[in-house]
Amino acid sequence: MTSGTVATIGTVARWFPRHGLARVAIARSARGGDLRARMMGDASAVAEPFAMYEQIRRQGRLVQGRLMRTTVDHEICGQILRSDAFGSPVNLARMPRPLRALAGIFSDQLTLGPVDPPSMLVVDPPDHTRYRRLVSRVFTPRAVEALRRRIEEISDETLDDVAARGASGAVVDLVPTLAAPLPVTVIAEVLGIPVDRRDELLRWAGGVAPALDIGLRYREFVNVERSTRAFNQFMHEHLERLAQQPGDDILSRLVALEADGERLTHVEVMAVAGLLLGAGFETTVNLIGNGVVTLLRHPDQLRRLRDDP
Repeated sequence: MTSGTVATIGTVARWFPRHGLARVAIARSARGGDLRARMMGDASAVAEPFAMYEQIRRQGRLVQGRLMRTTVDHEICGQILRSDAFGSPVNLARMPRPLRALAGIFSDQLTLGPVDPPSMLVVDPPDHTRYRRLVSRVFTPRAVEALRRRIEEISDETLDDVAARGASGAVVDLVPTLAAPLPVTVIAEVLGIPVDRRDELLRWAGGVAPALDIGLRYREFVNVERSTRAFNQFMHEHLERLAQQPGDDILSRLVALEADGERLTHVEVMAVAGLLLGAGFETTVNLIGNGVVTLLRHPDQLRRLRDDP
């Protein structure tokens, strides 16, 4: 059996428990009328979900579907997110033993993304408690506040570039010129990544971000793993450099952190970096894009911001 064949089998084994089965369940539930499943599998519903939200709201505060319970009620969502009775829904430890074994046999540290353990998104207490306690010693309010001036500089530089392009008569696409490069540049500052590697970081961020979705097609999953592997290979070497030559960045402090005789493992630090890249990029790009669209649709709000910034 060739190494390429083994790699393909491994990719299928990692895709099937999390995405392959989910795609089957989502499609079956959508055909049965499950609104949440339709939102997950219908591209038009993803693009414009508000009508679907209202359909769910009319059925009640908590709606039992074929696939899962669904709510668009703010109070219920808040209670669930704050309750200790709920854990990570994508934690492999919650999967049936055969699927857990299949994923374990073909696990690959270089393909671990933002929704793979030991990412904080998918570990439950007590592991999550220990993990968060250590990370919060570095990601303090003071450390984040110290980034404010540099973030403002990056924002001004990016906006100046957008304005210059617009002044030259070019058609400016908001996402590739502002919404995407801005968060990636800030994340690079946090991770201490050199300026000459930031174009690569932007490509990796765009490739890793779909990992946050459920029910990816196999080809999409392959592309995600390719970007994740490239980023993790770089981060492995980058963390080794920071251990020897720490910089004035948050990740360097995380690498050197030791508290009460505990420290993060190499893989856990890589997971923090991967979570910052995947979740930090995807969330901010969407917030900037959706925020601008919302303001354009509601010019009264835009005028209020101009009058009282």
